[in-house]
Formats: sequence, C-alpha cells, structure tokens
Amino acid sequence: MEPWDGPALVSFTDGRYLGATLDRNGLRPGRFYVTHSGRVIMGSEVGVVDVPPEDVLRKGRLNPGMMLLVDFENHTVVDDEALKAQYSKAHPYGEWLKKQKIPLKDIVESVPETDRVAPSISSSSLPRKNEDKDDVGINGILTPLKAFGYTVEALDML
Repeated sequence: MEPWDGPALVSFTDGRYLGATLDRNGLRPGRFYVTHSGRVIMGSEVGVVDVPPEDVLRKGRLNPGMMLLVDFENHTVVDDEALKAQYSKAHPYGEWLKKQKIPLKDIVESVPETDRVAPSISSSSLPRKNEDKDDVGINGILTPLKAFGYTVEALDML
C-alpha cells in the first residue's frame, strides 16, 4: 500500500457528534460551509450544493490534522483549536512525557565506547569495473543496511 492510498476523508458519527478529518497526507480537499440556516455542508469541492452567498456563515477547508466536528445536542460546530485544547488539557501529558522520556544521550552512554563504532561498508562490497553487478553492488551493501531496516526492494525503489 502506498502512502497516498486509502480514504481521502474519514467521517464518523456516534449519533451525538458528526465529524470529519483528512487522511494523514491531506492530498485531497475537504471543503465545508456552515450556514445561517443551520446546515453544515461538506464535499471535496466547493459548489457541490448551491448555497446562497448571504446564507454562508463560515466556509473553510480541512487541513491535515484538522477536524470538523458537529455537536447535534448543543447545535454547534466545535472549533478545531478548542477541541484540541480540551483534549490536550484532559491529562498531564507533559508530566507523563518527562517521566517516560529517555534521551538518546543516555542510551548511547549505556553502551561501552568500544562498541559504539558502526560497521564500515568496505570497498570490497562496492561494485568494481568489469564485475557482475548481481554479485556485488546492492547485494554487497545490504548487510550493513539491514540494521537500519532497508531491504533489497526498498533500495531498488530508491
């Protein structure tokens, strides 16, 4: 699956709330109108539904990470910033992070200095003139790169 595969817009409801957010890349638009007459209209393009300009209270576009949330019980459209502020203050996330965070420096210092040297890619693993590239080259350098999660397929694609 490619990063751009999948839904462009994810919508959800539990009966009280109706919400929408873009996929993680935000490659396709999610445009919306909030009207004076109490409607919320969302579509991939402006003009999906004809709305008289005088009825438009607010119009906008979802950006990556932004959420549109309609609260049917309170008859409101919840502001994205207010929604994030509410949930970010719900728990002491900053304290939890301070207690659980392990600085990279502490990890490095936990390994003896003699063991901190990365394996080198020797010149013998690189292709030479007149050699078959299947015997060396990408296959020759794959071993040290496996430590960083690279595969033959990923290197071929790169």
